[in-house]
Amino acid sequence: MMCLKRQQSRNMKSDIIKTGDVLENVSCFYDVLKYIIDEAHKRGIDVHAWINPYRVSTSTDFSKLDKSNPAYKLAGTNSVKVIDNKGIFYNPASAKVNDLIVSGVEELVTNYNVDGIHFDDYFYPDSDIDLDNYNEYISNGGTLSLEDYRYNNVSTLIKRVYAKIKDVKKDVVFGISPEGNLENNYKKQKEKENERRKIIKFL
Repeated sequence: MMCLKRQQSRNMKSDIIKTGDVLENVSCFYDVLKYIIDEAHKRGIDVHAWINPYRVSTSTDFSKLDKSNPAYKLAGTNSVKVIDNKGIFYNPASAKVNDLIVSGVEELVTNYNVDGIHFDDYFYPDSDIDLDNYNEYISNGGTLSLEDYRYNNVSTLIKRVYAKIKDVKKDVVFGISPEGNLENNYKKQKEKENERRKIIKFL
């Protein structure tokens, strides 16, 4: 499994998923992801690209991001948030963020012969990142509870990513690593995961 977290994206060539602070000053004369895929496949080993869809950086300093990073361009908007002692995160309720994530996965599956896409940390980064979005949703007549609103946001993204992957390459699998601590999950999350199991290949 090849880690392609957003702050480590110099592992691959991308017009969408840009590097963050971890490898900001690191350059490579070859395509690391392509090399790993080619060498693994020679040995009969599958390669899954491991993506953290919402985390932009473990640093809270926007100035450390590459100027071409979409998160840098979204600074000061509702689409990204700096969370003290945690880093910079995308807002799961943002339509721009969801489009960006889907486009990034599409680019990856199109340009690389990966065998699977693996999402990590797909849960919400904090408890109030999307409250403005939720309040707007309620003011426009929405009826979902905050819990179900958030569940729906993540589920909608998962469905879109799955559909895009299968549209590009039907044999690429899609899986998720959910929150490991059940006490941190939303109530009834275990039952709700059954719905997601109809979409993803593995948990």
